[in-house]
Amino acid sequence: RTFSHYADLLIKEQQRESGKTKNSRFAKDDEKLLTRKGEGIIDYFKSRDIGSISTKDIRDYLNYLDDQRDKPLAPSTKNKYSTIIRKVLNLAYEMRVVDHLPSTPKVSIKDNPRPSFSESEYKLLLKTTRQSIRDKVTVRGIPLTMELYYFINFMVHSFLRPVKSEVFSVKHRDVTIK
Repeated sequence: RTFSHYADLLIKEQQRESGKTKNSRFAKDDEKLLTRKGEGIIDYFKSRDIGSISTKDIRDYLNYLDDQRDKPLAPSTKNKYSTIIRKVLNLAYEMRVVDHLPSTPKVSIKDNPRPSFSESEYKLLLKTTRQSIRDKVTVRGIPLTMELYYFINFMVHSFLRPVKSEVFSVKHRDVTIK
């Protein structure tokens, strides 16, 4: 009935699914947080009776993680830890070892909306871009062309963020011309 026993069972179950019905990183990501030395989930709950773990215990663990570092964990990371603990508890529940599951502690997520243009700012960006192209402006030795103007239009109208991970991952098959 120890937490570590059911955590090990979860790891084995996820390893069987990983790469088949789930992404190949599926088991590795959870296993990493479960088995991390010092502040991993298994190290914290170790030989605790799986049925005795409460919402307060999970909250205490999240606070313990914050106490171990200068800057608290991001809310999304805390939710990831809570989700993995919940998976272990769910496994014990499915095996009828525990008769109820504690609720997952609420982690407040900071609202961080993406920056955006007002309509007048967008029009000014397009106007300035066209003017820079006419003036044959170069940036780092590369002349600005209408290709940049069209790219700005495409990014804004498709809600694509101007970051490498999004821009360079767009493929022809992702674009539907109407």
